[in-house]
Amino acid sequence: MHATPDNVAISTVAIDLAKDVFELTFVDADARIVERRRVNRTEFARVLDNRPPLRVVMEACGSAHYWARRFARQQRPSAASRSRVDSRIRCSGPPRVSRTV
Repeated sequence: MHATPDNVAISTVAIDLAKDVFELTFVDADARIVERRRVNRTEFARVLDNRPPLRVVMEACGSAHYWARRFARQQRPSAASRSRVDSRIRCSGPPRVSRTV
């Protein structure tokens, strides 16, 4: 169904936040798309809770602050950081965002 190959190490997840449905794009260290998923709000946290540590990339919006704080609590404080991405990729979705990091 949504299984990824066991030999692929996912390093980053790009998240397109919306009101009810979130789009997730998982990429490996070479920025190749490994998996794409659409999940609802209740599934969202569970999907990422069951993964090994990885970099989370998402657009800056009101709900992004809530999710960033939630995910930052799950890791050591020194690992959480902010980064700014060029505004030209705004609204381009998770695959494009994942390539810019």
